[in-house]
Order: sequence, then structure tokens, then C-alpha cells
Amino acid sequence: MRYAQQTNAGHGRLEKRRLWMLPIYDDFIAGPGVRLMLRLERTIIHKATGEMSVELEYALSSLDADEIIPNSHNHSLNTCLYIYVFAEFFDK
Repeated sequence: MRYAQQTNAGHGRLEKRRLWMLPIYDDFIAGPGVRLMLRLERTIIHKATGEMSVELEYALSSLDADEIIPNSHNHSLNTCLYIYVFAEFFDK
């Protein structure tokens, strides 16, 4: 299992993203080219109110973990997931 984490502050909130990536083997799920099961957890704290919320998202991907984890500080986990993971299923 692979893991990545990122914390950002801006727009009046503190946001922590944690991503878990679990490899999927051919005999586990019937899907063409599915290689990873993903879990993205976002913890958001609004600075003005102190209110905290937690969001969870799950996805399947045909990409390798190295293709999903950002390789520079200019790309966030959130952006990489939406562009490279969810888009590959919804744009077909």
C-alpha cells in the first residue's frame, strides 16, 4: 500500500489531504486495466469558525501509484486525482 499526504493553507482554511493507494490484482475485481483502489481523505478546518469537516472519496484507477503522486510542489493530490484518475473514467 502506498500513502501520500499534503497540507495547504489558503482561502481562510487549513486543508490536509491524505491518499491511500492499494494495488488490485487481476483475480480481485473484474475491470479492464484496473490497477489501484484509492481513498482520498480531506480534513478541512475553517480558520474563522474553527469548524472542521472530513470528506472521503474513493476511486479505481488504471494508473500506477507513481503516476498519481505529485512529483512537484506545484501539483496537489487533489488536482492529480481529479485530472488523472476520475477524468479517465468520466471522459470515455
